[in-house]
Amino acid sequence: MKSKEEYWDRLFKGYERSGLSQEDFCSEQGIPIAKFKYQWRKKIGPGSRMDGAQNQADNPCHFEPILISKKDSAPQELVTNQSIIIQFPNQVRCELKMDIKGKDFSSLLNQLRLLC
Repeated sequence: MKSKEEYWDRLFKGYERSGLSQEDFCSEQGIPIAKFKYQWRKKIGPGSRMDGAQNQADNPCHFEPILISKKDSAPQELVTNQSIIIQFPNQVRCELKMDIKGKDFSSLLNQLRLLC
């Protein structure tokens, strides 16, 4: 007699070849759908999604390098509110007007760092 793991592996291969929905395949095979889904999730592994989306580990977050430069020649002491523009890879652009010497800016950078 084959092990449970081999049994489920063979069954999953049959399901993938069948082109049927899980419900139809289970009905055809006489398997309770809840048991099939439970074993399928175990096969996929923890943290994976059943809808085929990539696992977060496969698509890590990263920052693009940026260049910070002054737009005008105003002395830095006179400038209290400056703009910082963040351009994301998906073309979303975020412009923030804030004092870059203040703790709010530092907090923003720390939060962005923690996201990745």
